[in-house]
Amino acid sequence: VSASSTVTATGTVTTGGNIYFEQGANDVTLAPPGSVSAAQTVTLLDETGTLPVYTTGTGRNTAINHRAGVWQSGTNNMAAGSSETVTISNSYITTESIVLITAEGGTTCEIIVRRVVLNAGAMDVTVKNDGSQCSGRYKLHFLVLAAV
Repeated sequence: VSASSTVTATGTVTTGGNIYFEQGANDVTLAPPGSVSAAQTVTLLDETGTLPVYTTGTGRNTAINHRAGVWQSGTNNMAAGSSETVTISNSYITTESIVLITAEGGTTCEIIVRRVVLNAGAMDVTVKNDGSQCSGRYKLHFLVLAAV
């Protein structure tokens, strides 16, 4: 199927090779009970041929308007045992979104995600340092999936 073709199927789309979804004018939508499967890989691509991950800004209130991103703390000395809540604005997030989020601690700290609250256009993420005082900035890695 060429890049400019439209494929419509009721049920399941299966291939023996790879399936590539490229970012363009239209999103890929899979409605139940349909599915997409491949014998090898399913890859989501943007116009450069990669899954885009964006790092934008630091601090407690940051906007990252992409489906995948990395947020970095504004300070590098979060105290042991302390918690904080950060707000990441993101136009892809709804109250029905599915957000996968992981934390990457600084050099000496152990950051865990305690709570994520989804709002229309933003998420509030509460983290806690379960290790010793951070000696480096921590990061939050996220992927926003649309609920169907």
